[in-house]
Amino acid sequence: MLQLTELSLRIAGRLLLDHATLTLPEGTHAGLVGRNGTGKTTLFRAITGDLASETGSVFLPKGLKIGQVAQEAPATEQSLIEIVLEADTERMSLMAERRPREYLTPKEVELLRKAARERGRYGHRDATMVFVAYRHGLRPAELCALRWDQVDLAHGLLHVQRAKNGMPSVHPMGGSEIRDLRRLKREQPEGRHVFL
Repeated sequence: MLQLTELSLRIAGRLLLDHATLTLPEGTHAGLVGRNGTGKTTLFRAITGDLASETGSVFLPKGLKIGQVAQEAPATEQSLIEIVLEADTERMSLMAERRPREYLTPKEVELLRKAARERGRYGHRDATMVFVAYRHGLRPAELCALRWDQVDLAHGLLHVQRAKNGMPSVHPMGGSEIRDLRRLKREQPEGRHVFL
């Protein structure tokens, strides 16, 4: 429960709240809407204890957690959504339990390739697709758009065109990857794209 009693707030001599009283029962979802400069942030700062009130009091139950995002986003490499999601500690702990890492191990990739080879009509193509995506960190869109003119089998190079404004780059390919791609080129119908 949140309780404001006779709360008065003043900023730079300007009265924003004058003896305001409010009680929000537990479980209430409430929003505060108003024009710029009407005191929304000032009220929130008083509730979080970052600003002392002129008169009155703020009561918050013990153990209550309040999440907040600054009006001005900090200069960081993280996106705002990542910052907000990290603040949800319960979600973060559940994610850590379910998915403790954001990558596959070489052993897991090999298991995926084996399963791809054994299922469906295009097992070799699918297994090669998994391997190329893993080795070069390709997004699904980049993998589907991969053309044969980006694959230099003679020199063992892959010219990667990144989606989402990423930087294009040239990646070396290993022997087994080159062999898999050569076989794929021999076995599949002539076409522009590697993975038909």
